[in-house]
Amino acid sequence: MSANSSASHLKIRMLCEGAMMVALAQVLSYIKLMELPNGGSLTPAMFPILLFAVRWGLAPGLMAGFTFGLLQLIFDGAYAWGWQSMLLDYLVAFTPLGLAGLFKGKKWGIFVGTIVGCFFRFVVHYISGVTIYKILAPTEFMKWTFTSPSAYSIVYNGSYMLPNTIIALVLAAMLIASRDIIGGVEWVQEQVHTPGVDITQAVEKGKSAFVGPELYKKTLGVIGLGAIGALVCNVALDLGMDVYGYDPFLSVDAALRLDRHVHVVKDVNELYKVADYVTIHVPYNNDTKDFINAEAISKMKGQVRVLNLARGGLVNDDDMIEALNSGRVAKYVTDFPDNKITTAKNVIALPHLGASTPESEENCAAMAAQELRDYLVNGNITNSVNLPNVSQDWSGIARVCIIHKNVPAMLTKIMATLSDDNINVENMTNKSKKDYAYTMVDVNTRISDQVADELRAIEGVIRVRVLNH
Repeated sequence: MSANSSASHLKIRMLCEGAMMVALAQVLSYIKLMELPNGGSLTPAMFPILLFAVRWGLAPGLMAGFTFGLLQLIFDGAYAWGWQSMLLDYLVAFTPLGLAGLFKGKKWGIFVGTIVGCFFRFVVHYISGVTIYKILAPTEFMKWTFTSPSAYSIVYNGSYMLPNTIIALVLAAMLIASRDIIGGVEWVQEQVHTPGVDITQAVEKGKSAFVGPELYKKTLGVIGLGAIGALVCNVALDLGMDVYGYDPFLSVDAALRLDRHVHVVKDVNELYKVADYVTIHVPYNNDTKDFINAEAISKMKGQVRVLNLARGGLVNDDDMIEALNSGRVAKYVTDFPDNKITTAKNVIALPHLGASTPESEENCAAMAAQELRDYLVNGNITNSVNLPNVSQDWSGIARVCIIHKNVPAMLTKIMATLSDDNINVENMTNKSKKDYAYTMVDVNTRISDQVADELRAIEGVIRVRVLNH
């Protein structure tokens, strides 16, 4: 085969693959895991474009991103506000996904490329938010009122771009845990620098050394069904996987986010028995430290592939290394490398890319401030470590917020105290988390210091706050 013929063959292959990836991205864009006002949504659509860009390079990647943006404008352009929005929110916004092509042939190209591509798409949407959509200010989003177009644009676009980025990273992690993509990249680079080697022919002959299982019809076990875990479950279903989920503290809101085809189990061992892939998405605390250890691994299927993109310390490194050496675990993907685990066999260690964006710290600070304000002003609790999530709309003149031990008859004692003081209850919410509980009571009158002290005197009550509407 001549050099010209080989180059022509490669170009045709690239164009065909690009067309397929753009078409797949368009199809995946209709799988909306969450929809926001003004067109924002959570979908797995970006991943095919990012994968194509890393495989073929910058120019093909940019063209694929632009083409996908054009299709989005044609089929989903109802949210465009004039030509400026058409340009920024569609044609320009999706083109930067092709920047992932800068990392073609790099060992961690798919991960770094995903971060870079998603970040610059976020930047374009942010610019659109502070220029075109500034007319919406002041506006309310996620129960927060924004007067600053800049703050609104960061929170609004970050609310779907960050989860979209994490979804893309999880998909990439499952793929490289299945196929020896990194080894394949390194092998191709070696062939490039070998004199007299025709890359096209070498690839066709040598690709069998890097084969691995498909994701289709495999079983994914997801530990932790919060915001990210639920999204991973739903995306995996769309890829044709059978999905099992486990979360001992599954909330009603989280359950509603789950597709009905997810098998939610009450015993994590049921998940271990069937899962070909296990991914963990839980916070790190005393209860989850070394959650995946030798005992847990012994209950998993042989040749399981384990992903930890959540927190360091959730997986016991020594036990994982032993399982990798024995072959019980085929691959381990972690976003939390150290000197020990990084050098172990069949470990794919990433440089903690999950939230590697300049906006993430600002978003976290803003969310923390909003959540603290909501607690101080309204008594609502969000994302507490030791207490349950509790939210209640105001329905009275005053609100009593009580932190107490999770013991029997506590509500009876609280209600009896209020009743003895002739206080009528308008609304009440009580939720517990392990040893502690939180009760909010809206009443139709002001609460005196005497009544508050009587509530504090109840055995098991830890703290009482009185808020006036």
